[in-house]
Amino acid sequence: MHDLLVRSDSGIRPDLLSLRTALLGVERPDTALLWLRKPEVEAVIARLRDQAGPLGHSLLDELPQSPTLAHIRSVLVAAGTLPHRDELLGALEALAREAVDARTDPIERRILHGYAHWRLLRRLRQRVKPGESTTRQQYLNIRRLLAAAVAFLDGLSERGRTMATCTQSDVDIYVPPKGIRPRETIAFLHWALAQGHVSGIVPSRRVQHRVSGPFDEDKRWAAARRLLHDEGLRPADRVAGLVILLYAQQTSAVIRLKADQVTEDDGKILLHLGPSPIRLAPPLDRIMRELLRTRRGRSLLGAPADSPWLFPGNRPGQHISASGMRKRLIKIGVRPGASRNAALFALAAEVPAAIISRKLGLTIDVAVFWQRLSAGDWMAYAASVSSRSLAEARPRQMPS
Repeated sequence: MHDLLVRSDSGIRPDLLSLRTALLGVERPDTALLWLRKPEVEAVIARLRDQAGPLGHSLLDELPQSPTLAHIRSVLVAAGTLPHRDELLGALEALAREAVDARTDPIERRILHGYAHWRLLRRLRQRVKPGESTTRQQYLNIRRLLAAAVAFLDGLSERGRTMATCTQSDVDIYVPPKGIRPRETIAFLHWALAQGHVSGIVPSRRVQHRVSGPFDEDKRWAAARRLLHDEGLRPADRVAGLVILLYAQQTSAVIRLKADQVTEDDGKILLHLGPSPIRLAPPLDRIMRELLRTRRGRSLLGAPADSPWLFPGNRPGQHISASGMRKRLIKIGVRPGASRNAALFALAAEVPAAIISRKLGLTIDVAVFWQRLSAGDWMAYAASVSSRSLAEARPRQMPS
């Protein structure tokens, strides 16, 4: 390690001292040495070591991009050698520039620029908290929305039409290419209408916000009981699944939970999902304590206490990915999407929307939507569930 980090003429450069300190502090030095001996790792670190000017992300941007390089970048950020940078946001910005530059018509270029930069990317920046990064799911969502706008403009061009001459007939006969969902095209058309780029059309007469149901409460509580009492499961998987099953959190929200969102007050464990905390009842409070004590990702650098995340990922300083969390939950019998919808439907049937919003961190609009839904077409199902035998006691759905 010393030979790799030290330049023959002037010793180790100051901006690599933090990396050296981090490598010396790992729990498994043999693992660190094996990692450093990989040719691709040696090549990148040697390039950094021999760089004449100050180190920066721009230097790594010039190298061939690969998973190994991405991991080294995250190691350098965690070690303090490089500043934090939202990599997926940068990738989306580059993708948006390429899409806009590819339009030959100046009006189409202006429309697409406005949608990409002032609608999609602007809203994304508002949602990503300072010091955090765009999630993989957010990246995929924005990429699909941008692709839908490009595909619709392409479809108009093929028929010799423009946004200014677009009619209801153009909208009705348009079929999105494979991989693009109708609602993503509808989102672009609603924005275009609001901005005055198109007029006289109705993007869709269909209900855009659809939720499948009714939901099987028995399966939901069976899964919750298993996670509460099966000591053979990992604490991280048990907590993640229970936060979805009991508190209706999306996977994308679960993976972004931080350790400081769990506090203790007079011996009680509190989980802060929204402005008003939730008190965790036994045995969930004990499982949460165990997770706080043992949480650990599989990154090379960084002790558990160094990570702010409740569910650390494989790269230092980053949380587990949404896809990784989904795979783990499905493996233990929890289907995140269906479980979250079932929990939210049940809570909305019993708890006022304002309390749901404060406790779960949801917007009041979302809470009101689910409350109306739970009192609507499926009320007969909810009544049927409530009248079933109470032979198996169920835990409270919303601990105070």
